[in-house]
Amino acid sequence: GKYYVGAGHTERTPDYWERSQLDPTTGKSAFLTTKPEKTNQLDVGMNWKKDKLSGSVSTFYNKIDNYQLIDWTGGMAAGKTHNVKATTHGVEADVAYQVNNQWEGAATLAHVHGDNKTDHKPLAQQPPTEVRLGAEYDNGKHFFGVQERLVAGQKRVDPGYGSIVVG
Repeated sequence: GKYYVGAGHTERTPDYWERSQLDPTTGKSAFLTTKPEKTNQLDVGMNWKKDKLSGSVSTFYNKIDNYQLIDWTGGMAAGKTHNVKATTHGVEADVAYQVNNQWEGAATLAHVHGDNKTDHKPLAQQPPTEVRLGAEYDNGKHFFGVQERLVAGQKRVDPGYGSIVVG
C-alpha cells in the first residue's frame, strides 16, 4: 500500500449570515466582533490493492479556533453568532472486491466526532456515522448498480445551534 500524512491550515472569514446576527456579549451586530475561523488539520491514511481487493483508510483530526456558531434558541429573529474553540476527528474507509470482469462489490464507512470545547458540549450539525454497501455490473455496453445507505441515529446533538440552517 501507499501511506500518506498531511497537515494543513485554513482560515474562513464569517459570511454575510454569520455577521448579520447579534453578538451575544454586546447585543449589537456581530459584523465587527465575529473572528475568522482558523483550522489546523492532520490527515493520516493509506491506499492499497492486492489482486481483486482494494481499499483505503483515512483518519483526520482538526483543531478549530474561532469556530463560527449561531445560537438560534431565541428564534429566527434573535440569532446570535459567537466564536468557540472546537475539535473534530474521524475516519473514512472503503473496500472493493472485483468479483470478475463485470461485477464489483464495495463498502464504505464514514464517521465524524465533533466537540464544542468552549461550551463543553457536542459540536452542532455533525454528520452521523454512515455505511454504504454496493454492487456494480459493467460489461462495457450496459451498466447497473445498486447501493444501500445505512445511517446511524445521531445522539450527539446541540439543538438550536449550528450554521444558518435552522433546525
